[in-house]
Amino acid sequence: MLDGQDIGQAQRATSAILAIVLAEHDTTGEEWAVLDALGTRASPPERARLVAALAGASATRTAAVEAVIDDAEAAGLVRITGAPGCDPDAVQVELTAVGRALHGLLREAIDHMARELYSGIPEADLAATHRVLAEVTLRADGWAALWEALPGQEPRQPPSKSAR
Repeated sequence: MLDGQDIGQAQRATSAILAIVLAEHDTTGEEWAVLDALGTRASPPERARLVAALAGASATRTAAVEAVIDDAEAAGLVRITGAPGCDPDAVQVELTAVGRALHGLLREAIDHMARELYSGIPEADLAATHRVLAEVTLRADGWAALWEALPGQEPRQPPSKSAR
């Protein structure tokens, strides 16, 4: 029977492959999250919204996401844009040409690995697995929200880096 341990083992195995691909291009998982979030958008997001979205998706503190964006800017991968004197929350983050090129290279490598991993698995099985995992995620998020809504419960805090 499928359980959380099975899902966790698959996640660890695929994450290890992702880490290898990223390491070959001297990129961290956090940097990849920023590159991919920006590389898959039609237009540059406001920095505050990008930070909130990435922090929520990865259960990371906003300060850590801010630092990754700052490091990506220093490395020439992203550019912070905004009118002089504009509201700091209204500035946008966009990929530079170097950032777009790196995103494209990494996306291609990751997509290739995914094709290799899923090759030979019937499409119907992949679709069913996707539906099951989406439903389990929805239910787990629902249970967590119910737990937090109970009187006296503290809001969940993202785990610290040392706890991961």
